[in-house]
Amino acid sequence: MNGVIDESTRGFEPGRQTIDPDNTLCPTCPGNTFEDYVSGTGVEKRFGKKPAEITDTAVWDELAKFLAYGVNTTVAYWSPDVVVLGGSMMREVGIPVDRVQEHLKEIFHITADMPNVVKATLGDLGGLYGALAYAQGKGAE
Repeated sequence: MNGVIDESTRGFEPGRQTIDPDNTLCPTCPGNTFEDYVSGTGVEKRFGKKPAEITDTAVWDELAKFLAYGVNTTVAYWSPDVVVLGGSMMREVGIPVDRVQEHLKEIFHITADMPNVVKATLGDLGGLYGALAYAQGKGAE
């Protein structure tokens, strides 16, 4: 936030937020949390195959909608200027970021201006850059 990595006492776990308490949105999902709905592990449990093997665009659009639900709640807590989505579910065969943005437009009523949703560009190095930024910030104290 404000150009600085946000700190917490116990770490942030937006993946553990409840998306659907009674699984009415997705009776076949393996649980009711954000990660149960859109993580690679959750998707594999639900469909019985690796996400990269799923070719049905309707499935990917549904996952984009579920991801938008989680992003919406996360934005309510942190009010970011931009939401960066990365990881295995955001690859070429994966959740289309433009569809996440479109679904978010339909449900976002938190503030007048909605944050932009973009795909991560640092790939596997993103965590290293985050760790470096965190370490540099700690050294400045």
